[in-house]
Amino acid sequence: MAKTYENDKGNLIIEVSENAMEAYLTIKLTREVISEDEIKELLNRAGIVYGFENARDFNEETGFEKEYDSPFLIAKGGLEPFKSELVCNFNKNSCYNPQMDEQIVSGKDWYFVEAGTKLASIKIDESSNAVKNVHGVILEQRDLHSIYSTGYIDRNVTFKESDKAIYSTIKGYPYFKDGKLGVMDVLALRAEQVNDSQFLHFRTHVDIEGSLRNCNYIRVEGNITVHGDIEDCTIYATGNIHVDGTVFNCKPLGLISGRDIVFSSGRSSFVYAKGLIKPERLVIDSRMVAGDSILGSDKTFEISGGSCFAENYICGAYAGDRFNSSTRVELIENAYSQILTRSIMKTIENDILAPKIVKEMKKLIESIEADKSKEKSQVEEQGISFKGKVFPGVELVVNGNVTSFNKVESNVIVTL
Repeated sequence: MAKTYENDKGNLIIEVSENAMEAYLTIKLTREVISEDEIKELLNRAGIVYGFENARDFNEETGFEKEYDSPFLIAKGGLEPFKSELVCNFNKNSCYNPQMDEQIVSGKDWYFVEAGTKLASIKIDESSNAVKNVHGVILEQRDLHSIYSTGYIDRNVTFKESDKAIYSTIKGYPYFKDGKLGVMDVLALRAEQVNDSQFLHFRTHVDIEGSLRNCNYIRVEGNITVHGDIEDCTIYATGNIHVDGTVFNCKPLGLISGRDIVFSSGRSSFVYAKGLIKPERLVIDSRMVAGDSILGSDKTFEISGGSCFAENYICGAYAGDRFNSSTRVELIENAYSQILTRSIMKTIENDILAPKIVKEMKKLIESIEADKSKEKSQVEEQGISFKGKVFPGVELVVNGNVTSFNKVESNVIVTL
């Protein structure tokens, strides 16, 4: 049953709801002047000590306006405003911040963590996680974990109640978004932040919007996707490399992948993949080397000039051109490790790389030499196949046997 309190003059009335979660004040229109102290005195008599801010916010949200002789909400029970502080175990200024890092990221050394790293502790006011009525009586103690989960945690982190701390669930770059802490496993960058860089090292997957240009060396521990072209760049990724557009003039080392490479077209570039290479359209005057296979579209992929080497299978639509450009297509044992290592050593000997990049290339050679294992081929076929046309000037080489052409031939297949 609701309780009612009235002042001696009868011009102030407070009504407290049966569950004591709401209190209403009525101010009667009389000739008497009502002071603030009179209202406070009646509130004290009714025992109302909590919920004034809640009521104010509720009235503002609902657009309620005070009127004489009509009750209005003056106090409202609810969850005590959460009081806590996030204490980070690192310098927050060292975090990747997509809002602040608008300039070129060259040389940027963002804070990086491994999975299971303790990122931050939470200092809390234990009394601030309770539901209270207008008398300030605690009706319910809320689960701290649920509050932390919504208040402090973003992607790829977890909260441990045992030590009230936040831990990374993956390796990556910590970040803050709307006051929440998370870990980023894919860096989303714009090409202009990366272009014209000397040396960049990213320790997670990278997604780049726009065309990359003039990057002397980018090392990615993971996959890299470029939504545009790549020109005059050297990129080494332990994972996959995916290029939506054209790979142009990327040499003497070009694109190197510890897994697969997918790109639309290429010109005057070198492309090395330990796994598969998947070109979609025309590749001119370039070198492609795959530890597994080169799988071009049998309708649109053309290779003209240059060379391509693989261990298991090479296929596409057209080889060569009407100008009889010299084009070599060959199956060779250990294509990736042998040819890539030889290319790196030759480039180092020519003394055209910066010392830091030379050091990185030597590390790559060491890792290739140390890893003699072979993964199972991702394709069942073996041999060379061009479903369209093969022009004079093309050499198809399998087991050291060279097949050359004096005229244009269609649907050419050479088995291993």
